[in-house]
Amino acid sequence: MITNLINEKLICLDLQATTKDAVFREMIEMLSAQGKVKDKLQFLQDVQAREAIGNTGFEDGIALPHAKSPAVIEPAVVIGVSRKGVDYGAEDGQTI
Repeated sequence: MITNLINEKLICLDLQATTKDAVFREMIEMLSAQGKVKDKLQFLQDVQAREAIGNTGFEDGIALPHAKSPAVIEPAVVIGVSRKGVDYGAEDGQTI
């Protein structure tokens, strides 16, 4: 099952994004390039709307942004690591 959700092209070990919104955009580009979303703007808006309900930043520099969206072609998991850290607004105040 997990092999249906992720592949090596959905993993970025050095995100270039420096803001929360830029993280969303960079990861959505990866999903789009793999044919997982059909409308990047719609998916971005849906992720932002979900984030407005409650921050998906957790402790120890982990965030799990997500959304239900009609823009999704096929469910997927994208993984990104920021070497610089991004102020995600997590409750513990740590960057992701």
